[in-house]
Amino acid sequence: MPTTSFRDASRTAEYTPDVELRLLPWAGPGNKPCYLSSGAEHGLLADLACRIEGDQLDQADELLGHVERLLNRDGAKPDELQLLVRPLAAALRDVARVAVSRGERLPADRVHGALSPEPTSRWALTPDLFAGTQYTGECLDCGQRSSVSSSPKRVQEWALEHAEETGDRHFKAHTFQAFTAFPVNRPSPPTDGR
Repeated sequence: MPTTSFRDASRTAEYTPDVELRLLPWAGPGNKPCYLSSGAEHGLLADLACRIEGDQLDQADELLGHVERLLNRDGAKPDELQLLVRPLAAALRDVARVAVSRGERLPADRVHGALSPEPTSRWALTPDLFAGTQYTGECLDCGQRSSVSSSPKRVQEWALEHAEETGDRHFKAHTFQAFTAFPVNRPSPPTDGR
């Protein structure tokens, strides 16, 4: 099944300037994104979309709990883990679609996680949800760094491999988040008449 980037699809959707579209929590024919006019935000279809989004988030949370329990259990079999990959990928896709849909409907000054700009700033920052949290490891003995990874476990594996190769024993993990700048619609600051 072809994949669709919800972030890219939502940016290229055709619409009139006066109408904003809501990305719905399901795909249409050909796995294409479906949209609802923001003017219909309080109808039956909007209510159905909200309920489905809630169900998708609940199912993803339940699946995540199952995966964490399995990973924490001694003797988890590769077959058991492999069986979880498809539903985990589907849940991640659903959660990403919900995040994009909800994020696009927030007014710029209420974006969750946005760093508050200075009162005179016309720009604000928000965490880039699609980049996610990134990790890198650093050997404190020799200064060598691992490559950037979205997995903290991969950084730990690098540190163990590096320790085995070099005998170095002291490491640090760095965690960072990418941000996106966006314009904030603020009135111009008052002038003193000059």
